[in-house]
Amino acid sequence: MALGLLPINLFIAEEKKNEYILLNGGQSDFCLELFSSDTENDYFSTAWSSDAKNYVVVNNDYIYLYNWKNEKKEPIKRKIAEDHFSEFYNYLLSSSFRSDDDIVPFVLNFYRKLRNLTDERNRGKDALNLLFWLFAIYEENIDINRINREKWALNELSLKNSEFERYKEEFSSGIRNKLRPNVELILRHASGILFQEAHKEALFFDRSLDLFSGTLSSQYAIKNIPYSSIHYTPAYLARTIVENALQNIDLTSKKELKVLDPACGTSEFLMELLKQLKYKDYKGIVKIYGLDTSEIAINTSKFLLNYEKREWNDKLYINIELAEDSLIKNWGTDYDLILMNPPFLSWELLNKQKRDVLKNTLNSVFEIKPNLASAFFYKAINSIKENGVIGCVIPSSILTLDSYSKLRNSLSELVTPILIAKLGNFVFENAFTDVSIYIAKKTILQSTPLILWTMNNKGIVSDALRGLRKLNYDKLPLIKEKEYSIYTPIKFPINKENWRVLSYNENNIFKELEILVLDKKLTRIQKIFNVKQGIRTGNNNVFKISENDYNNLPNSEKIYFRPAIDNKAIKNGYLEKKNYIWYPYNLEELIMRSCQ
Repeated sequence: MALGLLPINLFIAEEKKNEYILLNGGQSDFCLELFSSDTENDYFSTAWSSDAKNYVVVNNDYIYLYNWKNEKKEPIKRKIAEDHFSEFYNYLLSSSFRSDDDIVPFVLNFYRKLRNLTDERNRGKDALNLLFWLFAIYEENIDINRINREKWALNELSLKNSEFERYKEEFSSGIRNKLRPNVELILRHASGILFQEAHKEALFFDRSLDLFSGTLSSQYAIKNIPYSSIHYTPAYLARTIVENALQNIDLTSKKELKVLDPACGTSEFLMELLKQLKYKDYKGIVKIYGLDTSEIAINTSKFLLNYEKREWNDKLYINIELAEDSLIKNWGTDYDLILMNPPFLSWELLNKQKRDVLKNTLNSVFEIKPNLASAFFYKAINSIKENGVIGCVIPSSILTLDSYSKLRNSLSELVTPILIAKLGNFVFENAFTDVSIYIAKKTILQSTPLILWTMNNKGIVSDALRGLRKLNYDKLPLIKEKEYSIYTPIKFPINKENWRVLSYNENNIFKELEILVLDKKLTRIQKIFNVKQGIRTGNNNVFKISENDYNNLPNSEKIYFRPAIDNKAIKNGYLEKKNYIWYPYNLEELIMRSCQ
């Protein structure tokens, strides 16, 4: 934990409790075994199937490092590694680069072969079902007709046995007949990305046969969608949300835990929850409820959760439902925990029916043109029981825009925020939404949340979330880095009308300004000016002109323009006329009657 990596049991089985995977954001993950037996396992295949490069085995005097990419076992004196711990970890990182031989490309290769076989253009539902059959047959190593469909949550097989056998043989060979796939590890630690691939629309297929295996090609063209409301939740993000949410639930006193994800996707949150509950040795009953509008997501969720259920048996209840619209469903109001990454869909992209549902859900807190995610967020807050916890991903706009002021005000009366983190817009693939994390408890306490702020640059979020884990583990008061900061402010929000997440340095500046205002050395702008939102300019290239262009206009046209107060107009605390905006009005009316 001192590295900021979360240890999770590598396998489901109790007898393998000394084997872990230390997880963060993918590249820095590694497997760990404490005090191994004399029997040497296939550490290379285990690390590979877990989507990690390295397997570290700790014994009394030595640490053995197995790197499947280098195909070598490297002994390191334990004392040297302990005395130079940071250098040892950096050494692990140096050999943890991504490659085409990783388990994710290997499995995706088979999914794509099967999708060429099923010839599905819009969605890869049948191809994904075939892949799950492939996992089941390989795992149980029995005839295809003896597979228990209910146990594996499989749909009917749409392929001849003889055709399927070729794919099983190729899958069994792994990489170069040296790295063998382990289905349990693939499903537990490397399965999420398949959901993203299965939802992509295929433009055309390649039905040519591979020369050596006799199976179909894995090549097909994908239609690029620049914007979608479907965003696969990265494992490191789900892990952090679940971890911090569970820290605020007293598991020792709970005989039953009721959990909902109303936009569950492939159940990244729910799978992560089960893994962390096992790691915490939770003995109670877990009741899991999930909703989603995607049949592929529901099928994948049932498959993954049913596999995980083998270790839980009757202590795990699963109810995953396909819903035409999750917001219409009655969620109930008695959940101990709600986890979610709701669809981020703007008002402009919603049809009338969706807009009506959104209005009805938000009800009294509805304001101008809200994002669909805000309705999920508000409904989730009202669906947790007293002392229940919500952990979710939300658009950062919910924390800042005036159009969500009623929603924010209502939250103050319902929940106490525990963690608010602004992560920027480099979290989801093919999405530009500024993303935040919100974790809160259904209780009213006089406390301020922990704040996590990140600079909006690529690659910073996983480091910041690792820093959050270090802060909690070492009980640090704060972390202040150039790229991110984590701290508990004296007051939040600084301005009750806006919940903007500030860096530690910005927060200190605002505190100093507040002191100067109280000492009457500064005056608030609203006491001098009647501040309005201003004009929505629309297309600036058309309606905004430079000072030089304005001066070259005839006087008869200058009357239609006004000085614009924008970023260029403010310099060293003074206002300057740099740009002009088209504004054909006087104090009473529109002054331009015709554009001819």
